[in-house]
Amino acid sequence: MSAPRSVTFIIGSMREGGAEKQVVYLMRGLRDRGWRVRLMLLHYEGVRLEELLSDDFEIYAVNLPRFRPRWSPMPWIRLPFTLGRSVRWLRQTRPQIVYAWLFWAHLWAWLCRRFVPFTLVTSRRQTWSDRQNSPRLQRAENRINRDALLIIANAKAVADACRENEQSVEGKLVVIRNGIDFALADSIAPADLRTEFPQLADASRIAVIVANLLPHKGHADLLNAWKKVIETHPAAKLLCIGADGGIGEQLNAMSQELGLRNHVVFAGSRTDVPRLVKGADFAVHASHDEGFPNAVMEYLACGKFVIATDAGGTREVIASPKQGVIVPSENPAEFAEAVIELLNKEKLPEAEIDRREYSLERLVNETVAVLEDL
Repeated sequence: MSAPRSVTFIIGSMREGGAEKQVVYLMRGLRDRGWRVRLMLLHYEGVRLEELLSDDFEIYAVNLPRFRPRWSPMPWIRLPFTLGRSVRWLRQTRPQIVYAWLFWAHLWAWLCRRFVPFTLVTSRRQTWSDRQNSPRLQRAENRINRDALLIIANAKAVADACRENEQSVEGKLVVIRNGIDFALADSIAPADLRTEFPQLADASRIAVIVANLLPHKGHADLLNAWKKVIETHPAAKLLCIGADGGIGEQLNAMSQELGLRNHVVFAGSRTDVPRLVKGADFAVHASHDEGFPNAVMEYLACGKFVIATDAGGTREVIASPKQGVIVPSENPAEFAEAVIELLNKEKLPEAEIDRREYSLERLVNETVAVLEDL
């Protein structure tokens, strides 16, 4: 009997994010198909850690030194020792494939590969990238691409951006779209948002957005749009779900300045997102940059009509006018017009999604197929 195929995933942390969610899905799916699956975390943190620990996955914590906010020589002194420990662990576990997610995991996997052999697979999760504004980081990614045998993008738009902005990617790029756990979405009852959130008690309609509070997620544009929305629909309210990525105070202050204190609720990071989405009347998504947005898939899986910006692979999810409306990115006026037009309807439409196209089974099958080809 042949030994099971082995893959080690590498990612920064297990926080509540779209990439992290897809890693969990794939780790479970690959193990169910007989693969030996392990995880290397650059930082041993995140709400999804408990899920993987309860599933008895082997997890190695790199505990990468923190280089910010203040400069110190200690992280640089610790770095070679940290790398050495990672290399020793990889030598002991001997993965055939290392599948790295997001830039810093790409870089760490590439450094480890200088000392221990494995097949390197990297990921592309969005069209926008810090590397495009940093020649040094861009050169690093291009160097990593030369050693990667496969680059998996989660949307056609992402793959196109990769071809345009990066070197050494031709013949290596494969598109595998994200998947969603429909069984979980179906099994959860909708939340009574007007009871759970006192500010929403008198809402005529409630919109929901699921996105961590980061500049490129477009919350500031959304607040400006909502200011215009309440001029014609004063009881329309907005529920924002997502962890603070550093601009939470700024957005709260902006909400106050725009007179939206009683119209916008920042709920923070939540572990019960599907039930909150189900309790809303419709969904919004205001990103400037995206890959294949998990949140938009989740909105549609919960039957929610979506108003979203034309960012990344969003058009690949909202493929029909029955599912939602796409407006230009970074244009609060047009976003507001689309919301107002929707609120003018006596009955809001219900959206659907192709369950076979976005199933976890399809996600895992396609991933297994390309990894086995390696």
